[in-house]
Amino acid sequence: METTEQIKQEALKFLRENNVAVLATVSADDKPQASAVYYVTDEDFNFYFLTSRDTRKFSNLMQNSYVGIVVGLGPAAITIQGGGAAQLVEGKEEQLEIIKFLSVNADLKGSHYWPILELPHSEFAIFKINLSWLVLLNLDQKGHPDTYHNGYHKII
Repeated sequence: METTEQIKQEALKFLRENNVAVLATVSADDKPQASAVYYVTDEDFNFYFLTSRDTRKFSNLMQNSYVGIVVGLGPAAITIQGGGAAQLVEGKEEQLEIIKFLSVNADLKGSHYWPILELPHSEFAIFKINLSWLVLLNLDQKGHPDTYHNGYHKII
């Protein structure tokens, strides 16, 4: 079994090897909504993503900032799950820093743009998710033997 720091580094590596997450939000009338988002993660496990301001996701986040997030949808039995608060990034200087971070760290898997940038939307928003909890579940003993465990590893 690895140390807590080694598990955190493996979790960060896994998050950076993936670039799509399922983001769960709640509407103003308390209905759940889940959507796929492209993301990047910093060293502190903060998630950053873009969305159009005319989406239900954006409206939901303006009403209720709490989210759930899942990365790792197969085929390997390894996933990272978390929750926290999504914060709209509004300052121009911080937006430019995050866009720079996205452009350097985003793995576009052969595409020149994240798919959202190819859609005809009028205005985009940048969100930062500050996680209050994050866990790693690895049931893939062959593929990831170092962090294999029959329970959750607490990351945050």
